[in-house]
Amino acid sequence: MWRAYGNIDQLPEMYEHYTVNHSRNFVDPETGAHTQGIEGTWAQFKERHKEQHGTARNLFSTYINQFVWRKQFNGPDVMYYLWSQIKEMYPIEDGGIGISAD
Repeated sequence: MWRAYGNIDQLPEMYEHYTVNHSRNFVDPETGAHTQGIEGTWAQFKERHKEQHGTARNLFSTYINQFVWRKQFNGPDVMYYLWSQIKEMYPIEDGGIGISAD
């Protein structure tokens, strides 16, 4: 319930923000929210970038997007998800030469 995070749920990105009052609980009894998940995720992110010898500040949002994508889609079907999303973002249009997006 740190004051700096007080308006996160009002940002245009529409984050779902949970809080925990550590003077009462370490896990919120109603929502199950706790800080261990986000602290562990942040540690994974930082470790990866330490291995890569730093982070270019102008690419920071790109690094976070890639990290989140890999956490969501990593596994045996990672290439399927990658190509499916590329196909969705850049559909091939029939320009009269018989090319189909399917």
